[in-house]
Amino acid sequence: MPYNYVRRMKVSNRVYLYAVHVLKLKKGKKKKRLCYLGPEEEYNHGSLFHESIGLKLEGGAKENKEKAISYLFSILEYLKSVKLDDEERKSVIEAVESYARELKKQRAVR
Repeated sequence: MPYNYVRRMKVSNRVYLYAVHVLKLKKGKKKKRLCYLGPEEEYNHGSLFHESIGLKLEGGAKENKEKAISYLFSILEYLKSVKLDDEERKSVIEAVESYARELKKQRAVR
């Protein structure tokens, strides 16, 4: 369902985002429906579970692409700090090299 605008609501020291859907009712009346999008900044509670790998879960204010790049860099930094067995190392190398090839293809197309 498309939304009309995003509403910011402050609760204590946090800001939460909601998509606002304006619904047209009978007799010209309107009703607003709010759909929770998440915190504007990072998810404090969810990030606690990923703190050990340096990953902070971003809120709804950032674009998905921007979040994904940030997550990728955090994960790569974590992987540099741990010892991987041969199978894990091979799997990571294959995934990173495959993605690098895809990025090079995208650059060549432009």
